[in-house]
Parts: sequence; C-alpha cells; structure tokens
Amino acid sequence: MPPSVSDPVSTAPQLRVSDADREQAVAELRRHHAEGRLTLEELEARAATAYRARTTGELAPVLSDLPAPVPPPPPPPGLWHRAWRLGIPLVMVAGVGIDLAVTHNFRVVGAWPILGLIVLRSRRGRGRTWSRPASPTGGPEGSGRWR
Repeated sequence: MPPSVSDPVSTAPQLRVSDADREQAVAELRRHHAEGRLTLEELEARAATAYRARTTGELAPVLSDLPAPVPPPPPPPGLWHRAWRLGIPLVMVAGVGIDLAVTHNFRVVGAWPILGLIVLRSRRGRGRTWSRPASPTGGPEGSGRWR
C-alpha cells in the first residue's frame, strides 16, 4: 500500500491521492471481501467511496477498520546458497588433504584431521545452544546443558 493509504496518521489528510492509490485501496478491499471480512454490499459502498476520494483524508476511512496486509515470508535459500554452504567445507577438507599429502611426501597420514573438520562443520549452525532450563518446581534455574 502506498504511505498515503496505509498510514493516514503520519501523512497530511489534505494530500491528494492518485488513481493508483485508489486502485490499490479497492484491490485491498476486494482481498478483505474474499477473506470474508466484508459483505458484497460493504465492498461496493467502500469501493465507491474510494473511487470518489480526492485526498488521503477521504481515502483513509475506507480501510481504517481492516487489518493491514501481512508481507509474504522471505523465499527459501536457493540452490547457489546451498552449494556455497557445501562447497566451503569440501574446499577446506581438500586443502587439508592436499597439504598433508604434500608435507608428508604423499604418505597416508590418516583421516583424523579431515574427519574432525567435517564433524566440526556439521555441528555448527544446527541450533545447538547452551541453555539453563527453568526448574519445574518454580525454584532457581536448573543446571546448564546442551540442547
């Protein structure tokens, strides 16, 4: 919604609205009708008022008793984001493996350092936090533990 329609308190009521502002207000009214907040008669009356409105002061009451639209949630991470998250540990493991191979004249040293890096990377960012849960009896907090 344009600022003139969604927040009439912060804008001056004598500001003139555009055709786009009116159309956006009517589209919002149609959405509320589709969701069951307005009857067909209320929709028609409010749409007529919105189309006649010349200022924000005339347009604001049309939507004042209806909830504001909720913004859509952000999109999930894309393929490149996931590839990047997987690519960093793989590059680290490959770098350590090459370094170990070169510094030890290509002798097999063991996979313990590489496995350690994989485990550390897989544990990071999984929502594990240190917490002190409250006691069920209402007493002092319990002992700390990993969740």
